[in-house]
Amino acid sequence: MSDELHVLQHQHQLEQRNQTLEQMQEQEQLLQQQRSQLQEQQIAFLRLQNEHQLDPTPMREHELLMMQQAGHHCEVLFMQQQQHLLERHQQEQLRLQERQWHQEQLLLQKLHLQSQQQQQQQLHHQHHTQDQQHHQHHQHHQHHQHQQQQPSSPFTVSPQTPHPKDQPQPQQHQQQHQQQHVYQQEQNQQQPQNNNHCFEQDHQSHSGFQNLHENQGQRQQQCRPPSPTPLLQQAQQPLQQQQQQQSLNEYDDSCEAMDVDDESQLLSITSTITHLRQRASPADIKTIGQWAAGPAEGHQAGEDDPEAVVVLDTNVLISHLNFLQTLIDTYGTVTSSKDNQLTNGTRQPCVVFVVPWVVIQELDNLKGGRRSGGGNEVDLEGKARRAIVYIQDELGKSEAKRKLRGQKINECIEKVQKNDDQILDCCRYFRMLYPDTKTTKVSLFSNDKNLCVKALIHEIKTISRGKVSFDLKSVRTTILGEEPIETKALSQSHNEITPQEDSMLLDDDNDMGSGGESPDLNSSRRVSVVSTMVKGKYRTVANDRELEKIKQNLITKAPDGMDPNLFELTNHVVKNLRRFLEAAVPEHLKSCYGNNWMSKTSFKSSLVKGEDHERDCRRLAQPIQLLQQHWHSVFASLYGNHKLAQKARFHLDNLQVFTKGWDRVQTFGLGKVYKKDLMAFLEDVDVILMGVLAKPAAPLDSSSLMEASTPDTSKFFEPSTRIQLLKDWKRHCQALRD
Repeated sequence: MSDELHVLQHQHQLEQRNQTLEQMQEQEQLLQQQRSQLQEQQIAFLRLQNEHQLDPTPMREHELLMMQQAGHHCEVLFMQQQQHLLERHQQEQLRLQERQWHQEQLLLQKLHLQSQQQQQQQLHHQHHTQDQQHHQHHQHHQHHQHQQQQPSSPFTVSPQTPHPKDQPQPQQHQQQHQQQHVYQQEQNQQQPQNNNHCFEQDHQSHSGFQNLHENQGQRQQQCRPPSPTPLLQQAQQPLQQQQQQQSLNEYDDSCEAMDVDDESQLLSITSTITHLRQRASPADIKTIGQWAAGPAEGHQAGEDDPEAVVVLDTNVLISHLNFLQTLIDTYGTVTSSKDNQLTNGTRQPCVVFVVPWVVIQELDNLKGGRRSGGGNEVDLEGKARRAIVYIQDELGKSEAKRKLRGQKINECIEKVQKNDDQILDCCRYFRMLYPDTKTTKVSLFSNDKNLCVKALIHEIKTISRGKVSFDLKSVRTTILGEEPIETKALSQSHNEITPQEDSMLLDDDNDMGSGGESPDLNSSRRVSVVSTMVKGKYRTVANDRELEKIKQNLITKAPDGMDPNLFELTNHVVKNLRRFLEAAVPEHLKSCYGNNWMSKTSFKSSLVKGEDHERDCRRLAQPIQLLQQHWHSVFASLYGNHKLAQKARFHLDNLQVFTKGWDRVQTFGLGKVYKKDLMAFLEDVDVILMGVLAKPAAPLDSSSLMEASTPDTSKFFEPSTRIQLLKDWKRHCQALRD
């Protein structure tokens, strides 16, 4: 019973240990997911930061600040959880060491008690044997004396003539006593040597019972289970061998593996490869320092340059190997360009698929039996082996049949350390090898978001799941940079049906303009044209209706959380600014270029569509664009000196950024405008109007104004009008602030 109880206790301890290990593994998986989410937040922050640098707006600055604070909070939380998991690992190790030490102490105590019991048993057995021998000797002596003291009689038989039946009885009795005494002495001598055997004597004797008790104690010591750590290792080693054997059996099967389309499995593959790249060994990095400079710098563009170069990443070779095989077999090009001909003589696009050097190393590391974590496990070992076999078969073909190319060890630009940077360096090498972006397109085929962001920063196209549909036509279109068929049909239909050209218009406000409707500057009427453009793949009548409804409702309604008075004031400022610029900018261009200023400038009458004439921000895009393009030739001289002109140019860019952000707020209700944003916008308006509203240097031709049918715009150039309007705007803003 004690052995069974000890075994049950040990099993219970093993179960508790396994449960603790499972909980720690779940926490590690959760920590890995949080690490990937933190990386995605960092990528989103970098993307928003790049957008803010290209188009800085107060709204994006606020979003950057909020995202930075949220990222800092997530990073602190992630570090705390990681520290908690590390402390739990250490506590579990200390607990395991304490349990082992406690078991060793118990084992030593049991051995000490058993040795004491054995010594006591031996002493007791010796005393018992001595007493028994003394008792037997005393009985034998009494019996011998009793025989000698018996009197002789005539009826008794004399010793010389003993009775044949009575004579052997004393001898037999004496022999039996002697044999029993000798047997007991032999047993006492053989007892220390036979402690490891089972006795089958009669349990009535005391010596037999003591020997049986000693044998049971030794059997318990032999059956006692060892410490939990060797048992755990013995239990884990067969399981690992079984998993390795199972994976090898799966790889040995000739069945075709399916591509991975599950989002969780793709994320698991990407996170595993990212973890592998984070622990790159320094030994591999030292070999990079011995690489010689590649031939990219000395290459000259020629007719044999491919139309596209596609660099393959590890995660795509693992998750979509079947699709890549079909893609390479269909559109891949052999090394010799002369073989790339159709039967009718037309040349197919030459597409080169490249496997980087570091990808081969990562596939070699992944084939070592590692499985990705998570609920949906992916056999990374088998998939990595299949990818290596495919690459080996493809590179082993002759040059006339080979459609896959490997990166040589000397084809590099920089000596980078991280694996993803080495893949990016491979893309940059082929970009430098074929510098003409119109002739050769370089793309990266990867599902790693961070690597794709790095590639986009270096102006390298990316192909990833979720961004491009994984079918042959879509991927081919993305690789070659061709225009999709739907986009071509849409542009053709748009070119066929074009509304009549219209230009910037003056509003018929009662406070600033003359009465009546203001016609266009080029005397063209606005016509309502029903667009018959081909609907896109995702455009429907319901979506168009919903978009039109949003445009109609939100154009005069403040977004949630924004002051309605501030919304109306911003509308008023933008509206008057549009009226000023639409009147003043053409006058300056006419004074410089004459009546044919539209043909000599970048003016586009179709820039503002018919439905956008009600939106001031859309109409402001045309005069702001004219100001930017003709700043040095026409408008810079209006500010007197070069320093003021540079300052005004800076404020003009800020003006454009604000109008784009306000267009999103006004049309779709996206974002907000705060008081400080409006005050900065008023400062930009003040600086711009200070020069633009100056009178043109050359006198205006009255005949040209009559031909254009425009109202009298001389009041726009009066400084008192501009000063009074700006005072009115700032007074409203101050009232809102108070």
